[in-house]
Amino acid sequence: MYKSKLLYALILSGSNWCITRTMIGETHRRIAQQIAKELHLSNREAGLLETGSINPDSWANFPHHHGKEFEIIKNILEARQLFLQGDDECYHRLGIALHYIEDRWTLRPRLGDKHTECEMQINKAPILNDSQLTEAIKKILLPTKAEEAYLAFLIKIGNGIMNIEEMEGLSERILIRPVHEWTYYSPIKYILSYFQGLGLKTVTFALQGHPTSWSSPVLDINFSYRVCLEVTRKVLSKEHDEGDWYDFDAEKHDTEKRAKDTEMRRNVAITSIWLFILLLGVIFIIMGVVSTNILLLICGLISSMITIVFLIYTWVSILGSKSREL
Repeated sequence: MYKSKLLYALILSGSNWCITRTMIGETHRRIAQQIAKELHLSNREAGLLETGSINPDSWANFPHHHGKEFEIIKNILEARQLFLQGDDECYHRLGIALHYIEDRWTLRPRLGDKHTECEMQINKAPILNDSQLTEAIKKILLPTKAEEAYLAFLIKIGNGIMNIEEMEGLSERILIRPVHEWTYYSPIKYILSYFQGLGLKTVTFALQGHPTSWSSPVLDINFSYRVCLEVTRKVLSKEHDEGDWYDFDAEKHDTEKRAKDTEMRRNVAITSIWLFILLLGVIFIIMGVVSTNILLLICGLISSMITIVFLIYTWVSILGSKSREL
């Protein structure tokens, strides 16, 4: 009974409504340790995961609560590749990704001088099981819609990564448009082109954000823990091979696209040169007619005819390559 009262005292004392901030190192450590315990990692694996999850704070590449989507995706990709190769550095890489995921879920109070207090409240907040978290969501003072959003989100997370739609929610704090329509923020678009299936679902799951603008320290730590736990399960899963995660043809397609782009630039350059020569030929013809200079007229006619032939040849080649693609 005493433990239950203490638990909810901690929960309710942390009900500051927030905007973004970062966790302190001890909170990242706690989450990594809990994940390691849940997944029965060895001491070495747990230590590497823990180290990776606290290291970014020493790199001074702040802010961490937004704008780190590329780092999350990149480190998930590298962690999965290293895991499939049997390289235990995967745990450190994964820890780095988890650090940025956790900071995306962290909030700070609206008053600028309360940062440390909020961070300490997050660190003190307990990691709850699903039934406890459901009860906590109902006990925290939230608007009805916010409470319903968190309860629905808890169910969604409980359903797991396999049931999430590919690229669902990726627009949040990244871009408004779907991934396939992205025309900027190219690093993310480029690296996502290598994911497919379970890999894309895992990245989508990792980049989920708050279902509402309302939150509290206990919600921050518990939802970030659950997202990180599920991402870790999939990255370290032995049930799926590379084909379930990556598009093996992506690099081939990328190489082919670069080759086509190079060929197109070459054709444009060649066409520009021939058009310039054609222009000179026309000028010679005009000068020859005006000055009644037969030599200029003949030179202009010959150069113009040759240029037209080569222009036709160049564009027939371009149209031929386009038709082959179709």
